[in-house]
Amino acid sequence: MVESDEELVRRIKRGETECFETLLRRYEANVYAVAYKICKKHREAEDIAQDIFLQVFRSLDQFDNQAKFSTWLYRLSLNKSLDYIRKQNKMNEVANDVAIQNAAISATPEKLILEREERQLAHEYIASLAPKYQHVIQLFYFEEKTYQEIAKLLDISIKTVESRLYRAKKRMQKMRRGEIE
Repeated sequence: MVESDEELVRRIKRGETECFETLLRRYEANVYAVAYKICKKHREAEDIAQDIFLQVFRSLDQFDNQAKFSTWLYRLSLNKSLDYIRKQNKMNEVANDVAIQNAAISATPEKLILEREERQLAHEYIASLAPKYQHVIQLFYFEEKTYQEIAKLLDISIKTVESRLYRAKKRMQKMRRGEIE
């Protein structure tokens, strides 16, 4: 008989750490897939997945069974993967500065600066949103998930997905117009 995730978590919390391998095997492909979809690189996705499972093992005491284990793991995977991308973006910013300096003469400095500022503003707007809005934006626009897939992954209704996307876009438009800081 296959044990539920919740039963495995209970056993691990009681000290039966060998049960963690069962959870790892059950979800390693899913965790890797989330990491890969965000970073788009095999080696980095493997590293991120390893970090995620290490975090899961360390944080299992914080899992309180209010959500399904798979949902909790997905959110943790998404957050860890996004953190990785944020760190990479900071490192890439330096590389972008060099690229701007070496850009073709046909591209005016003003145009390059405006494009860079637009990208940076979009990232800032998304980062300033509440996590529940960040997640639906990430899943819909960057991972190209359907409303149904997002609803299932986040354990919310399709109407909630629609509402969160709408509110996130409206809030970002208001930020762009300077109505919200």
